Amino acid sequence: MPKTVLVTTNWPSNPDAILEQREKEMRGEHWKTLIGNGLQVHRFQQTRSSAWDIINLLLQRNENQLDLQIQSELIKLRMDIPETEAGQELRYTLKQLLKMQKEAVALEESLALTGDHEAQTNLEKTRATIGKLQDQVKALRVSLSLPMRLLKMIGIRVSPLHQPWSERSILVSPLVWKMSCNRVDISMFE
Repeated sequence: MPKTVLVTTNWPSNPDAILEQREKEMRGEHWKTLIGNGLQVHRFQQTRSSAWDIINLLLQRNENQLDLQIQSELIKLRMDIPETEAGQELRYTLKQLLKMQKEAVALEESLALTGDHEAQTNLEKTRATIGKLQDQVKALRVSLSLPMRLLKMIGIRVSPLHQPWSERSILVSPLVWKMSCNRVDISMFE
């Protein structure tokens, strides 16, 4: 429970001994297991400052957990969107949707052959949808150069660094591959 803060309310500005004793009892008996698992208890004293103290405490406790996976993949690992897990999941979902649309086309075609005008209209709409889905799936395809594919095949994690159009560098610790149109140079980090 390291992300959890139990906030007690209705504290007067100067709590008496009875309230202090009751809080101590709650901590020692009722909340003991929770506190042992990382829960933190904090008093809200009905002031703006106290509210901000609680908010800051929550932010500090969750500071390292606020990055979303896609943020880490895009920023820290310098992946392009199609390379991220979210991009791959989106591509898979689009492929599944495309498959269902193709099945719908087959059904609409059989109905359209019987002279059903509504089926013919639906068939045209479904074909247009299929075209859009195919474009989206194609846009999410990860295209890698030959050196990058070879590195991935042998298990080396490759992360493209965003460089000018003329040259892209691929970070492969401790090597840097610099690729241009006709050559691949390998140089050691210094």
